[in-house]
Amino acid sequence: LKSDGLAPPPPSPVDFRCLLLAHIKENIIGVITDDRNMYYVAVEFEIDVYSSLRILKLMTDNQIITIDKVRDITNKWKEINDLPKDFVKDYKTLFREEPFK
Repeated sequence: LKSDGLAPPPPSPVDFRCLLLAHIKENIIGVITDDRNMYYVAVEFEIDVYSSLRILKLMTDNQIITIDKVRDITNKWKEINDLPKDFVKDYKTLFREEPFK
C-alpha cells in the first residue's frame, strides 16, 4: 500500500478476508463497504467497491426494497451514529430527496 501519511490504518482481518476473496474469485463482482480503510485497500488492488447507499439504490430500482425501507435503514444508521462519509450529499444524489424528513 502506498504510504503518503494520509492513509488510514489497515482494515480488520475480516475485511482483509473479504478483500482477498473479491480479488481472487472471478465471480465476485467486488465489495460493499463504507469503511474508508477497506476502500483504500480495495482500490489499491483494483477491486470494485460499492457503497451501502449505492446498493440500496440498486435494490429500490429493482423493486427489491421500497424507499420506505431505505428511510428505515438510514434512520437507524443516524440513530446509532453510523452514517457513511458524505452521507447527506450521496443520499440526495441517489434518491433525489432530503434524508430524515
